[in-house]
Amino acid sequence: MDKRHESEKQSVIDGGEKLREEMEEEGEVDRYEKMQPPRPKVDETLIGARIEQLWEYKEKDGTAVKQWCQGKVIAVKKNSRVLIQWEKDCLRKGDPAITQEKFLKSKWNKHIDEAWRMNLC
Repeated sequence: MDKRHESEKQSVIDGGEKLREEMEEEGEVDRYEKMQPPRPKVDETLIGARIEQLWEYKEKDGTAVKQWCQGKVIAVKKNSRVLIQWEKDCLRKGDPAITQEKFLKSKWNKHIDEAWRMNLC
């Protein structure tokens, strides 16, 4: 009976892990969204914070691919606007290393274009 219980338990765990991986692959969820702290204020305390912002890129074949890009907040301006210095591996040829972005409350830790969250890696 114990062997059967352990086998069923492992089957459920394996199925859950497979489902999570499929949902992450599709961009529906990811393991870092549940680990996020409450949404921070967009003020000078955010300077130096490591963040991620979700962008949708078009592949050569027209396929849309979402990707979390990492950077560091280097300045905070008015109206929830920030300057971000992007990590080199997130930049494509011709992309500026520093951009101005707007951190909307409605886009905190979502899976939509220009969403933002803390970089927990």
